Amino acid sequence: MLAIKHDYIAKPDEPQSALDQLDVGWCAKGITLVFLQRFEEANIAFDYAIKLVPNHYHSWAGKTLALEYLGRLQEALGASEKALACDRNSWRGWNIKGSILVKLKRYDEAEAAYDQALALDSSNVGAWTGKGEIYRDRSQFTQSLTAYSNALGIEPNNVEAQYGRGLVYVIIHKYKEAINDFNQALQINPKHLPSLKLKAYALKLSARYPEALALYEQVIAIWPNEAQVWIDKASVLHALGRHEEALEAEKRAHALTK
Repeated sequence: MLAIKHDYIAKPDEPQSALDQLDVGWCAKGITLVFLQRFEEANIAFDYAIKLVPNHYHSWAGKTLALEYLGRLQEALGASEKALACDRNSWRGWNIKGSILVKLKRYDEAEAAYDQALALDSSNVGAWTGKGEIYRDRSQFTQSLTAYSNALGIEPNNVEAQYGRGLVYVIIHKYKEAINDFNQALQINPKHLPSLKLKAYALKLSARYPEALALYEQVIAIWPNEAQVWIDKASVLHALGRHEEALEAEKRAHALTK
């Protein structure tokens, strides 16, 4: 299930039954469809809502999210600007715009959007995690760690911030700290696949091969068709002297890349 990250949408308790009610407005239908991951239909529903009420922030914000998940980033950016034209004081709207600009690799503009969001609400976790991503992609690792730590100071159980900081620690070869962050993320969400994968990788780089192997087996059970995971498993098996098993893992990886 894809995580819907923008918190300007309130998830319905029973999305399918809500969709079937005749009196649900187009914006509400669009929100429900987003949570059902039916993004094309959601985009159409928001268009109907906007036709009825052109300056409705939530309709434009919902359309932005649908377009973002559809990968139509330039259109999503335009919709985010329409949303902000409806409500310049929405920190959520600035978060959304920042997220899209990060994906477009327009980092200076993204940072400015997140700064605007933080000026409106300094406890805005999404803006801090967004800035952490920007600094990481710019190789400004100290600033990235600070941004993720700020997010965790506000919301200690934020999986994305915990994972993001752990990823930075892997990049700068601080594997003990990385593993601690991934452990925290997995306590919050034991099925968080990115944390499982990177924890296994950090264990491998720390020469903790039996632990790494056990975790790679766990990852493969969830995600068997990822070639890189099989390659990493093979390298662990070679390190353990289990070369025949390593060759089999390499064959699996090769088959997946054909």
